[in-house]
Amino acid sequence: MELVLIMAAKRLMPKRALAIVGIMGLLLAIPVPRASAHDYCVHQGYDWGCVTNDHARWSACDAEKDGQRVYSEAWNRTPQGYYDIQTVWDPDGAGGKCGIAVRGHIDKLKVCETGPSGTFCEFGP
Repeated sequence: MELVLIMAAKRLMPKRALAIVGIMGLLLAIPVPRASAHDYCVHQGYDWGCVTNDHARWSACDAEKDGQRVYSEAWNRTPQGYYDIQTVWDPDGAGGKCGIAVRGHIDKLKVCETGPSGTFCEFGP
């Protein structure tokens, strides 16, 4: 019975359609990487900080020539359940260099701009 149905389907479907169905089936079988494996950036105005896709490095970059300083904080949850927070500052204002630091695993990122009018921060995912 199954052979009869397959033969009937082959007569009804052109070879190109069968090829497309086969390719679509193969594409669905390809494994997809984990969603957490990605670079992400957090912006505070035009200033920013990014975390690399392995969640081990992060940066702080000042892109505004406004005289305010920029830093980012990497938050790492410890086995005891609290956060260990480390800070990296942009080294030269808006001079083109970014502060870069290395950490075991970054769970959260915060980017802040600080100056005479206060400190303003944005949190990442």
